[in-house]
Amino acid sequence: MSLLFFGISIGATLWTLLRRSDIFSPGRIYLIIYSLLLAGNSLKLSRIQTSWTFSTHLHFWGACFFFLCGTGLMTTVAQSKFPSWRLDFGEIKAKIREDANQIDWEHFFRIWTGCVLIFLTSYLIAYLKTGQLPLFASNAEEVRSDFLSASTLSYYGLAFGPFSLMLVAEAFLFGHFTRTKKTVLWLGFVLVLLLYLIVVTRFELFRIGIFSMVLIHYGRKNLRWHHLLGGILFAALIFFLAFVIRVKQDAVGALNEAIQVKLPKEWLWASGFYAYLANDFWNMNYAFQKFGDGLHEYPMQWGLGLMRALTMEVLRIEPGLIKTFGYDTIMNGMVTRAKGLNTVVYVWHFYKDFGTIGVFGMTLFGGLWTAKFHKNLLFSPSLKQLSLWGCVIGAVVLSFHIPSWELWFFLVNILVLVYAHRYSTFPK
Repeated sequence: MSLLFFGISIGATLWTLLRRSDIFSPGRIYLIIYSLLLAGNSLKLSRIQTSWTFSTHLHFWGACFFFLCGTGLMTTVAQSKFPSWRLDFGEIKAKIREDANQIDWEHFFRIWTGCVLIFLTSYLIAYLKTGQLPLFASNAEEVRSDFLSASTLSYYGLAFGPFSLMLVAEAFLFGHFTRTKKTVLWLGFVLVLLLYLIVVTRFELFRIGIFSMVLIHYGRKNLRWHHLLGGILFAALIFFLAFVIRVKQDAVGALNEAIQVKLPKEWLWASGFYAYLANDFWNMNYAFQKFGDGLHEYPMQWGLGLMRALTMEVLRIEPGLIKTFGYDTIMNGMVTRAKGLNTVVYVWHFYKDFGTIGVFGMTLFGGLWTAKFHKNLLFSPSLKQLSLWGCVIGAVVLSFHIPSWELWFFLVNILVLVYAHRYSTFPK
């Protein structure tokens, strides 16, 4: 099965590149990413991996089917409504550059500056509170957690670092600035990136990388296989370095014991990479085996998971819901197979909110909505639409790990992008 999934992923990628199709169409990127992940998971290198139950197969493959059906249905509707339309990347790039000329880049620069200042202030507060920097600490993982939650202000403010990196990527590619401001942008970019790397966190770096590739693909130069390969290798390097820094040698041994990985001793250093790749799937199977098959009753959350950014960060009622009703968090402690590996494929998040009907209904709606957003970008390209699409595609690609739409900083990221482009021409 591993070779089959790997072949589907590589085949779909090569077919897309050879036909000069759009690799970031939602259905296509979903197929490529999930086939690649399933190829790795199918290796079954961990002894704690078990065969998928009927509930797991039903919900996972049903979710894939309905999402792809949604994207396919919307594509069919668009083709029937505009039968003469053909994908023309040159025209899309020209329209995006034309739209970029209508943006008030002075306003954009002020928004970027504000994000940088909020981040730097929050970073200083976190450092003064903890007295340590994660990269230079002997217990990097514990210090990282303390650093990110040092105070309420720094907790929210540190997220503006990644926001500023996204804005500066857009400014480099499309902005019109004086030499002095370009220098300031470069200095701010280097400073924020270095400080953020010291925190030794990865998820936001992956989102920034995907965001930047989307901007380049539609606005500057079509991605080719060597671009994608380079991106994958860079992401693997970032993941591995962060893992080595955050996890001490004895903890690596404990992880190997917990996941019971079947690798030669000289390859055990790579077990963490495989564990993070496969744990989302084995957590999903464990969750459906435990609750979907009726072995235990699960407290249905009826949409509160989707509203997590509101219930957790604004209303502050999620801790009470967890304590009173046994509701789960985004990190899913109730469905964790190995300690510390507590993420799970998005399918479970839909199930715990709405059950089986919710899994199928939400994925169908997600396919329809993302495909409609994508068609709007292709038919009426604008820089605002493109930047938002970069965030949406990031959510699709990383949905196997964490559902971005449940995170407060993802929603604030959208608001920052919209506000930064408030003077751009919004597509009709």
